[in-house]
Amino acid sequence: VRALRQERARWPAVIRLFVIGEGDTEEAIVKRVLVPHLSARNIFPIAQSQGGGSRWAPWRRFLARLMRQEKAGECRFTTLFDLYAFPDDLPGMDAIREEADTLERAAKIEAAMAADLPDWRFIPYVQRHEIEALVLTGVEELAAILPSERLGLQHLQKEVATQGPEDVNDNYATVPSRRLKKHAPTYSKTVDGPTVIERVGLPRIRAACPKFNAWMTTVEGLDS
Repeated sequence: VRALRQERARWPAVIRLFVIGEGDTEEAIVKRVLVPHLSARNIFPIAQSQGGGSRWAPWRRFLARLMRQEKAGECRFTTLFDLYAFPDDLPGMDAIREEADTLERAAKIEAAMAADLPDWRFIPYVQRHEIEALVLTGVEELAAILPSERLGLQHLQKEVATQGPEDVNDNYATVPSRRLKKHAPTYSKTVDGPTVIERVGLPRIRAACPKFNAWMTTVEGLDS
């Protein structure tokens, strides 16, 4: 028995990482991009799609129930929510909404989520400004997928050339998702978005998207 325990102690820790996203796009990104990368580190992401919502309360109820059900110490929980149009009913959101710096605003939302769900296994994450920011790292790859939209995507590329993908702003008409639909009307968020992200690959995305990179660094560190 002692020998078996000693042998098990040498086995690498296995982490189950529940990733709660807003919809099919986030679920596909988890399965097609995060799972292959993180599973090599014995971290196994499990996508949990909860739909885009106008309220924090349903997300909170789902997370709290999941945390109660999955009590094991090897479980971790994170989110893949958009900063843009984040629900107003998160505690403290009235003050957070006044924060002009969107990087700071995202950090305050993450802190408020952690305070509202005080579980040491919870790693809140909010993507600045939308998950489509990651797609903007691969406009050329998107043009290869949608050759009929190449001209429009060239205009998009010029339009955002002076900004990092995560800096593309959060105004109604200019968030990444609406820019993509404006310049490439046939673009499908759930089909083309994950395909582009998969083709671009995590190294390029992380180099262009520092907030996303910081989150990835945090979850990679769960194996230590």
